Amino acid sequence: MPEYAEVYCLVRDLRVVVGKTIEDFWAIDSERFPLLSIKDFKVKEVCQLGKVIVFSLVSRKNETTYLNLHLGMTGELGWERELIVNLKGVVTFSDGKRLYLRDHRGFGRWYLTSEKCELEGKEVLGAQFLAHVKKLLRGRNIPIYALMLDQDIIPGVGSYLAQEALYATGLHPSKKNLSELEVSLLVKKLRWLIKKAIREGGATMANYRRLDGSKGQFQNYFRVYSRVGESCFGCKLNLIDKIKIYGRTVYYCPTCQPL
Repeated sequence: MPEYAEVYCLVRDLRVVVGKTIEDFWAIDSERFPLLSIKDFKVKEVCQLGKVIVFSLVSRKNETTYLNLHLGMTGELGWERELIVNLKGVVTFSDGKRLYLRDHRGFGRWYLTSEKCELEGKEVLGAQFLAHVKKLLRGRNIPIYALMLDQDIIPGVGSYLAQEALYATGLHPSKKNLSELEVSLLVKKLRWLIKKAIREGGATMANYRRLDGSKGQFQNYFRVYSRVGESCFGCKLNLIDKIKIYGRTVYYCPTCQPL
């Protein structure tokens, strides 16, 4: 957390800084949040690579570098909201606007690269994604839930999106060796969920907020995630249960998602 939809919403909000110059940059200067030499760089573009926010920056010498920001589990960005507790960095732009970053558990990070990473068909809403996933998911003798969390397979998907997509598809999280038809249906449902999550501003379960401090609303549409012991909205015959897969808690409906 944040997952694909939350990062998408943040990137969309951050695009207001395109064309602006970084007038000041402060960081706690740790291994994960180093003090970077990007003062006077101009923001050319802000985009998304899975769970990573990428700022394309241009120096006065017209050289391009890329600031990659991964929010980890508890990273939070905000405009003009002094997120003092666990503050990791502040970026001041040429219009005086300040972007604050805090990270409660410190699992996020930022770093510079000289080249922009490309997903090469892995973009979940892209035209080539289905073909990419069919090669990597079909017939694998590994629980499908674990495969969905592999960022080399589906960049941007985390626990809640994986569990909600499996429920929507009627697949047990522990199921292995998916057929081509099952993979196709899973991708269709996953894309549908991501688009709905984006429309709802993402999901706020802990500290995720939009840049203006507003909460996402997609958590109100969860069907299984974190609903253990509650009635299933689908079959209405069973209660949502949970299991462990590779040490992770996974929620599912025993009736709607038989193994």
